[in-house]
Amino acid sequence: MVEDTKSFFAAILFETLDISSMSPEQEEFLNSETEKQNAYWLGSLFPTLQKYIKEKKPLESLDYRTVILYAGAAWSFAFFSYVLFEGFGLRKKTDLFLFSGPDDENTCTGPRGCDQHVGKIYTVQQILDDDIIPGHLQCLTNCRHMLIPVESLPEE
Repeated sequence: MVEDTKSFFAAILFETLDISSMSPEQEEFLNSETEKQNAYWLGSLFPTLQKYIKEKKPLESLDYRTVILYAGAAWSFAFFSYVLFEGFGLRKKTDLFLFSGPDDENTCTGPRGCDQHVGKIYTVQQILDDDIIPGHLQCLTNCRHMLIPVESLPEE
């Protein structure tokens, strides 16, 4: 898994941004996000797997971590890359995105909850400054929200 993370995330980047090669900024972003994911694999998932095998525990909760959370990490990576980049280049910090999705009893609340963002429009700069990325908030990779580009404004 560790060996495949970079190529997997690269494929997501190419698909999400509809590009066939990466800019230096995109390559740097890919390397940084790959390192974070691999730190999770090596620091959390693999030690847990070793413990489950050693103690002969059923793998149900581990299956959840490997399948759901890894898929969620890929989904979050796609949103993050979509906010940072438009095609081959960096997005303008003034581009606007709508934080879209449900606001119901299952929406996370609190200081890093999604409920405070639903239906609001943010600039790329605000999203990056406050880390308002689906998958980075309280619900982590269980998030049901998305950022939708609304308008591109000239930079000041």
